[in-house]
Amino acid sequence: MADEKDDASRIDEMEERITLLESRLNNAIRSIDNLEESVDKLENENRELMKELVEKVHTSQELETQLSDAERIYHLGWDEVHVKDTAPRKRAMRVIENWKEWSDKAKSGDRMKFNQLVERLDTILSINVEYKTVSRVAEAMESLSDGKFRVKETSNGKIIYHDPDKTPFVWELSQVTE
Repeated sequence: MADEKDDASRIDEMEERITLLESRLNNAIRSIDNLEESVDKLENENRELMKELVEKVHTSQELETQLSDAERIYHLGWDEVHVKDTAPRKRAMRVIENWKEWSDKAKSGDRMKFNQLVERLDTILSINVEYKTVSRVAEAMESLSDGKFRVKETSNGKIIYHDPDKTPFVWELSQVTE
């Protein structure tokens, strides 16, 4: 009889243990199901993000082909744009980036006389800039801006002007909307 009680007790313990193990198994199965649902959700989100990324890259590539060298340098830096960074080009970029502020101060709108440009370059470069240097900078501005800046001979000397018929620079557009 003692053996029967021991056997019954062992059977009860085994049944309890089986119940506990079944409960743990069911919890593990539910956890696996939840993980599979999470993985599916993440995979769907990843697919959507990849579609968006591909669209943005495509749009970016289209936009980059439409940007002037000056705009690409402004946004990406010299290292990312395959344009030789000569001194006149670097100075031209400084002028282009400051054009709006400088032309507003000069109250000349879209144009600036070379002598005004000499003064501005003297200030930012802390050197005495020669007229020849300004000519090189102006040529670089024309080249880098895809014609958004032009040099013009007048009876009073050379001027450089921002062609109002050309589209504004990308950063000018962003300043307008801010």
